[in-house]
Amino acid sequence: MIYGEALFHAGVGVLCAAAALGVVSCVVFTITGKRLKKTLQEEYGKKRHG
Repeated sequence: MIYGEALFHAGVGVLCAAAALGVVSCVVFTITGKRLKKTLQEEYGKKRHG
């Protein structure tokens, strides 16, 4: 394999890893956000607007 081709495949691998990490981060932040919202509502009550 030539150097340029190896570099291309490494870049594709990094891109795929970043996309997978982004999906995992979205799932984790969604779950922790729901837990945080529930905790804050228990401690401070529902959010008032205005």
